[in-house]
Amino acid sequence: MKRIRKTCLFGFCLVGLIGLCFLAEHLKVSSRTKDAQIFTPPIAAKTQPSPAGMEALECIYRSFDHNADGTWIYPDDFGGAYLDEDGTIVVVLTDPSETCLEKYKTLVGSSDTLTFTRKEFSYNELMRVGQEVAACLMKNGCRSVAFGPYDSENKVLITIREDFFEKAKTLAADLGVTDLVIWNLSPGDIQLE
Repeated sequence: MKRIRKTCLFGFCLVGLIGLCFLAEHLKVSSRTKDAQIFTPPIAAKTQPSPAGMEALECIYRSFDHNADGTWIYPDDFGGAYLDEDGTIVVVLTDPSETCLEKYKTLVGSSDTLTFTRKEFSYNELMRVGQEVAACLMKNGCRSVAFGPYDSENKVLITIREDFFEKAKTLAADLGVTDLVIWNLSPGDIQLE
């Protein structure tokens, strides 16, 4: 009986320790500084996107061309797409004209499972900024960098090792892109799949 109690106590302590480690890691990632924005994981969607919404989004992506190597060629009026907390697909457009909105609405038909919003930067611009910052970071000694557009914020999410953060903020400021970057700090090298 004592052995069972010790095993249960050990199990509860282990679960508690894991919970504290997770909480400490979450608090570290979602902290903010005066001169840089740190990534805060988004709130998970309460519902899954509808199949009709996913089909509508696929229609938009199928309308885009590809390079010879198979990568997408995004139109300059496209700023990305994301799932909001209600499970609605939100398509980001940079062109405020009705002509642009109608072009995308025509692609998806009368779908009420997605909405459109207007933001300043196109997907292409965000990718260019991400590539520029990543190249600068790598050139200046940061061994591990990952980036991609953070569509809902209309910014670039750049993941780096946390021990390189101060230097990265300075380099982004030198490039004049501080306001376009959200930093995701990793305690170690980034594992890309």
